[in-house]
Amino acid sequence: MSADLPALVATLAGTPLPWLVLTLLAYLGALALYRRSGAHPLLIPVLTAVVFIVVVLMATGTPYATYRDGVSLLSLLIGPATVALAVPLYGQRARIRPMWRPLCIALLVGSAAAIASALLIAWALGGTLETLMSLAPKSATMPIALPVAERMGGLPSLAAVAVARFSSVTKFITRRPPGLRRPRISRISAASSPPEPPMNTASGSGQLSS
Repeated sequence: MSADLPALVATLAGTPLPWLVLTLLAYLGALALYRRSGAHPLLIPVLTAVVFIVVVLMATGTPYATYRDGVSLLSLLIGPATVALAVPLYGQRARIRPMWRPLCIALLVGSAAAIASALLIAWALGGTLETLMSLAPKSATMPIALPVAERMGGLPSLAAVAVARFSSVTKFITRRPPGLRRPRISRISAASSPPEPPMNTASGSGQLSS
């Protein structure tokens, strides 16, 4: 039995199973840590799980291409899951339709600013072209950012970390400290105005869908 153990390990190493199990365990562990921390924005599961997997890949000397091939099944499922985020937006179409023009302008300007700022900051810090192409799609969803970065000559692994890190920083900035109430004028405005469409919720969820 013990003599067959190395052969079994070698057989499993050549299959996607170890990387699928590692990814699922990393996410479950990161999710438990996130909940235990009281939903701290710097410990969002996507960020901590990605960091853990990157550390494992670096410690074992495993190329990212090997890991990507091992979790290709998950990659196939991410696409439909991301597209499904359009369902709640479609349910709010009656509220979104009157605001389509400012929403489109805001999304266009915001996307351009996010890409330009990432490229300019990385270039100012002496980043290589490969680094620039990896950071350019940081504001997109992971299923889109990774292949886009790869096609532009960037590193998908760096793009994944950039997407997760950007999402974590965004949540940290927009988080309201516990016990802090909104100003009175904001509460009055919120009570007298219809709620905003869930654009930021959908975009944030799409960004973290991985």
